Amino acid sequence: MKNDRELFELYKDVGIIERNKDEHLKNLINKFLIQSLYYPVVDPVKTKVDYSRLEYYNIDAKEPINWGDLGVSWVDTISNFICIEEAAPDECPTFCEYIQTHLHAWGWNEFKIITEW
Repeated sequence: MKNDRELFELYKDVGIIERNKDEHLKNLINKFLIQSLYYPVVDPVKTKVDYSRLEYYNIDAKEPINWGDLGVSWVDTISNFICIEEAAPDECPTFCEYIQTHLHAWGWNEFKIITEW
């Protein structure tokens, strides 16, 4: 079975998808990894973090993260950095490890996660 990266490259090569790598990674992180840490709600403005999920994924709930506005701000496919905005720089190691572990499992091994306000 192919991982996410292999499928992305295959679908890109045969013209099934048109988005580029940075758009794909932003979507993957924002729509899957970050959203999976919240209770499902109909109104996207009313978000609530599911602390049992943080515990399950070994994310320290005390890390300085603005859960109301958390998301990927930029992807640099040349230097292989992905920046997530609304988390304190260098103060969210368990959150970054959660994102990075999943990206690596899905074939995106070269990327490092950083955070910024």
